[in-house]
Amino acid sequence: MEPEKYEKAKELFMAYGGSIFGMARDNEEHFCTYKSLDVPYETEIEWRKEIQADVLEQLMQASSNWEKCHLIGEYGYLVESLKDKEGFQFILDYIKGNEDSFDSKTMSICISRVINMVRNKKDKDKRAVVLNEMLLMLKNLLNKPITVSDEYRHSGYILQESLSVEAIRDSIQRSIEDCETLLREKKSLLRPWEFFR
Repeated sequence: MEPEKYEKAKELFMAYGGSIFGMARDNEEHFCTYKSLDVPYETEIEWRKEIQADVLEQLMQASSNWEKCHLIGEYGYLVESLKDKEGFQFILDYIKGNEDSFDSKTMSICISRVINMVRNKKDKDKRAVVLNEMLLMLKNLLNKPITVSDEYRHSGYILQESLSVEAIRDSIQRSIEDCETLLREKKSLLRPWEFFR
């Protein structure tokens, strides 16, 4: 690939966080330009790894729960794209490690993202291990006072009605029901880090 085309392709790819779908959805012209540059799949993987490292660095420096929650979502997308077992385990460990410091809204969103990451995995045994962990965390969350970081109220991205105690409890309860439905499909004895084998 010629250096000029390489730089243009990388610029577009990075601008959309490595999401070709996002590029196609948000800007057809950018998408058509990018596709015309015929970037090899291996190059896209390397670029996603660069983005993943950058997002991880941002996550480790983030101070607000709102920012951490957003970055966990970005990191999770990259973990899925790269089929990154270690990255997936990092997300689980990070969420568990922040169980006492995250507010209820942040914890609920992060757990929901993990559930969605494992929802369509074919290995139902491995998926069940993760879902059991998330289910336990959700039930623990319901047994504590519901809290919301002020960052959500001032973000401009979250509907204010979704920040009420009732709305957060409802969201947690829906996630519990979702986990229980998915778990009825099969039980498991595997550990979470074996998930992406």
